[in-house]
Amino acid sequence: MLSDDGVNPHTLENSMRKAYTAFTTRSPSAEMLKRPQPGLSGFLLLDRMTAIEGGLPIFAGKELVGSIGISGAPGGEKDAACAQVGIDKIANGLGG
Repeated sequence: MLSDDGVNPHTLENSMRKAYTAFTTRSPSAEMLKRPQPGLSGFLLLDRMTAIEGGLPIFAGKELVGSIGISGAPGGEKDAACAQVGIDKIANGLGG
């Protein structure tokens, strides 16, 4: 986990929830919003799950190897874009 000086404390937990959701569901955290009810409500009752944009799974080929969660930008779409830049930066090392 990495954070800048002066960040709001909730962004740390939010980024962890985004990453956990992306890893657990093997899809971007924002994809949770596309789940039908009552399934979505049930998922969001689970500890550490979120439907906020900014969490992305990391794959090496078809194998899930991790996830990334970004929080703190003014808007989840910016968090997701930042997460994608990070994944793109390491993509060559992931193979496949």
